[in-house]
Amino acid sequence: GSADMHVSSPLGRDAAGVVLVPGSTIQAASNPDVRGGRLTFIEDLPSRPINHPPYTSTKKVLVAKGEMPWVMQLGFANFQPGTGFDRHQHESMFEVFLVANGTGEFDVWNGDLNNADREGGSAAAVAPKRIAAKAGTLLFLPPGIPHAGRTKDGFQFFMLG
Repeated sequence: GSADMHVSSPLGRDAAGVVLVPGSTIQAASNPDVRGGRLTFIEDLPSRPINHPPYTSTKKVLVAKGEMPWVMQLGFANFQPGTGFDRHQHESMFEVFLVANGTGEFDVWNGDLNNADREGGSAAAVAPKRIAAKAGTLLFLPPGIPHAGRTKDGFQFFMLG
């Protein structure tokens, strides 16, 4: 048999512009029993504000909460020059950033900032590690690790969490 995949019918698009793979049984994103597949083009997805202050940058959600077990989202963030996101942490979510274009910085703190702040931690104890980020940089963060990000010139990255 041939290793080539032949598609016998044209790809269609749903109401949101998502390309549907023939023979798939795409269901609502909130349904954990999604069967089949989907082909999505980033340029066709709507932009929405990121979830963290100051809310000046946008993202496009490629895989939404409920579509893939244990994944909140797979998104593509677009940070304009001079923007970023403030320090925050996720109590139960792992997060991965993969920089696609541009340059920026991620700040990562060692441990739970809320706990250090409550216990009167010193400035040195809560100083972040600054990570220079460029295309190809991957940052993996387990739950509970405070982080922030910024860019002077603009950058785009994939987010998985």
